Amino acid sequence: MIVSITITRNSAWVLRATIETALAYCDAAAILDHASTDRTAEVIADLAQRFPGRVSSVREPDPTWREMDHRQRVLELARAAGGTIFANIDDDEVLTYNLHAAAREKMLKLHSGEVLMSPIMCVWDGLSSYRDDDSEWSRGSTYLAFANAPGMTFKPARDGYQFHNRRPSGSRGPAVSLTDGAPHRGGVLHLQFASRRRLRAKQALYKMTETVCWPGRRTAQQLNEMYDNTTLNLPRAQRSFDPGWLLLEVAAMVDVDAEPWQEAECRRLWVEHGAEKFKDLDLYGVVV
Repeated sequence: MIVSITITRNSAWVLRATIETALAYCDAAAILDHASTDRTAEVIADLAQRFPGRVSSVREPDPTWREMDHRQRVLELARAAGGTIFANIDDDEVLTYNLHAAAREKMLKLHSGEVLMSPIMCVWDGLSSYRDDDSEWSRGSTYLAFANAPGMTFKPARDGYQFHNRRPSGSRGPAVSLTDGAPHRGGVLHLQFASRRRLRAKQALYKMTETVCWPGRRTAQQLNEMYDNTTLNLPRAQRSFDPGWLLLEVAAMVDVDAEPWQEAECRRLWVEHGAEKFKDLDLYGVVV
């Protein structure tokens, strides 16, 4: 049984598209609602009603972002729902429609502990094109799915670092490729890049959160270099979607222009910890 696993926070602007797309090639969806204050809970409740028996959810009220702990908790929820294969779907991602059948077929053939890789494509300035240059944002890949194995877990790094890891401990490679390395066949569309405003706010919040939660792990200069590469490195070329990659009814579920919740969170951290804490970070004007 294939179950998608998703952590979400204040993603009413996109969550319906994410989960309905996942349910087109997965048997069920497991969702962790991380302290959302928008309409995310309503969206989840509506999805559970529209897809009876296929959507399970749990709420984490603590607003502190502990990504690996949250991934582990939603994995346990998916296991309890009967999952043996798990699709890693972040709340702002959709798999292009043309690859649904191939993704399901390859997921069902995964052996215990194996992982499935997919290209990840940065949608840029709207929902009709993606970056197509020689940057890592045009040639990236992501862990789309993995087959359950004894002892498989998500866990923080040894120093407690909780960010940016989608491959569970206990998985084993080499990874299976969804598209067999062929370019421009589709893949996971990362919708955070559809709004320049949301992208800036999200990267600014990453910088501030790292500064607060793991002081000294990276200098302000290192954090700027790490996240500016996403925000300030503008694409040198773009390519339009192939017809059918993003169905019109799915695109209609995405509110690209919705106010990013990360802006208010950045302002809250600024007030709570003081300007001196973040003095050397470029926050892109999100906090002024």
